[in-house]
Amino acid sequence: MGSRSYNHVVLVGNLGKDPEVRSLPSGEKVAVFTLATSTSYKGKDGQMKENTDWHKIEIWGGLADVAEKYLSKGKQVLIEGRVANDNYESNGVKHYGYKIRVNNLMMLGGRDGSGIGGDNYGQYNTGSKYGTDDFEEKPTDNGDDIPF
Repeated sequence: MGSRSYNHVVLVGNLGKDPEVRSLPSGEKVAVFTLATSTSYKGKDGQMKENTDWHKIEIWGGLADVAEKYLSKGKQVLIEGRVANDNYESNGVKHYGYKIRVNNLMMLGGRDGSGIGGDNYGQYNTGSKYGTDDFEEKPTDNGDDIPF
């Protein structure tokens, strides 16, 4: 019996820089940027502290077009995808790391990027677990019909 595995990541954070978008010889686009996620905790001295983690993000195909058009430094997004190795060699030195390959993207906080709880204005999905197919725009619910 073969073993099963599961590689799924969901992050909510802010872009650390504008997406860098490039086209491959095949015509397919790829967008890369960093995403900051923060955790707050109480330190030994009783003071609140914050720890920020930075993630390398990679978006392919139609989602790269969306990233290029709508995302910019500071914008808050929810991304869903998988962890992928980011290993390479440069000048004889091997570098090891990871990146998040996105297959679902939701822009949070309204058009001004004001944060969670604002007007969710865009959710996009590749329709592929590999993040390389065309995106489809998904409507978002503004919650007006919720009875509580």
